[in-house]
Amino acid sequence: MILLEQNVNDYDYDIRTLIQAFFNNEKVVLNGDYRLKVKLVVNDKEPHYISLTDSDDKLIKTKEFYGSNADKGLRDEVKRQLYDIFSEYQSRKLPWGALTGIRPVHIVNELVDGGFDYDECIDTFVNDYRVSREKAELSVNVAKVERRVLKNIDYKNGYSLYIGIPFCPTTCLYCSFASYPVKRFGDLVEPYLNALFKEIDYVASLMKVQNLHSVYIGGGTPTAIGADELSRLIDKVKSSFDMDNVLEFTVEAGRPDSITADKLNVLYDEGVTRISINPQTMQDKTLKLIGRQHTVSDFIRAYNLAREIGFDDINTDLIMGLPSETID
Repeated sequence: MILLEQNVNDYDYDIRTLIQAFFNNEKVVLNGDYRLKVKLVVNDKEPHYISLTDSDDKLIKTKEFYGSNADKGLRDEVKRQLYDIFSEYQSRKLPWGALTGIRPVHIVNELVDGGFDYDECIDTFVNDYRVSREKAELSVNVAKVERRVLKNIDYKNGYSLYIGIPFCPTTCLYCSFASYPVKRFGDLVEPYLNALFKEIDYVASLMKVQNLHSVYIGGGTPTAIGADELSRLIDKVKSSFDMDNVLEFTVEAGRPDSITADKLNVLYDEGVTRISINPQTMQDKTLKLIGRQHTVSDFIRAYNLAREIGFDDINTDLIMGLPSETID
């Protein structure tokens, strides 16, 4: 166990995530027995310090650092100094350095918008965030693609539309979304769509002076409802909103056991540009354990069918750490 002692709680999440990154599965406690103690002290007068001690309170490492507690940069400094302590203690480096809880591409975009060139972004990742050069270059390359894709979006007057369909073939073991098995609650699909269409009318009236850039129909599993119902829904969206500036139209067809040729043809003919077909795992025994009533071969069948129909932008999800699965 690792004891965490701090005189301010501003950086509690950041410290805990770094502890977990270096000490996988080790419990963080605020009192009681421990084998290591992390102590953070942020003083009214600088310097501040972080220390690492053993169970006998013998000092292993300490780092002093500076910065105002009101300054956003102090959070990065706390993480940087703690990362260095852990890295020296374990004689190892993490590929993503001190980065936790944030998309790396978001940092690249902030730096570029602030006047940095891409080489300076890489240097910042390596020097300030302790990220490996390989991951720094990956972040920058992804940011370049993202910025190219998003360059035509009107951030001031544009918006994205999300529509939720709360029905699925079954409820997966890990799921926390609003979702109901369609076999049991299928009689609610029609009244739900009727209510949804009223909300679409209302939202369309509110947003008529804005530019719609993307439509995402998720859930649940939208393809859990019938092909005719899907067609009515998409027709309603297309007739209610100005689709001229839409760059991407996504529908989750996530469950292979909900996919039929009729439904895929509806999506393709209606102009949907991106779908998802999600295996979550390529192990049949795990699929059964988590409550997904399809097999790996069902996923492959659905994926190939979508390709044959003409979809060329298909997202597939895999989930790490499902029950009974190991890193191998």
